[in-house]
Amino acid sequence: MACKFHHVTLSVYDFEKALEFYKEVLGLKEVLSWMMGDTPAVMLKMDCGGHIELFGNGTPEPESNPSWIRVALEVDNVDTTYEKALEYGAETLSPPRNIIIADDGIKKIYCVFIKCPGGGVVQIYEYK
Repeated sequence: MACKFHHVTLSVYDFEKALEFYKEVLGLKEVLSWMMGDTPAVMLKMDCGGHIELFGNGTPEPESNPSWIRVALEVDNVDTTYEKALEYGAETLSPPRNIIIADDGIKKIYCVFIKCPGGGVVQIYEYK
C-alpha cells in the first residue's frame, strides 16, 4: 500500500489575514474554497504537491496541549521569506539561526519560528 502526504488542517482566528499570509508570503496557491456553515475554509497547494487547509474557526488563545505544534516549510531563502513575513504582520518566536539536526554535523538547517497573522506557528527553513 502506498501512502503520500496530502494535507494538514489548521484552525485560524483571522481567516483573511491567514489566507493572505499563506498565499502572499509563502506562495501557496488556492485550489478550493467553501463554507462549513458560517466557517470559511480553503485548500492551498504547495509546490511539493502537499496542501494546507485553513478553517476560520480558531481562537487567538493558545491551546494548553495542542496536537499540532507547528507547520515546517522549506523555502529557497529564509531571510527573504522572514522579512516578507514580518511585513505581513508575523511575530518572531525564535530569530533566524543555524541548527544541527544530525549527530555527525552534516545536516544543518537555517530556520526561524514565527507566529503567523491570523493564527498558527510556522517554522521556515532551508538546508545549509
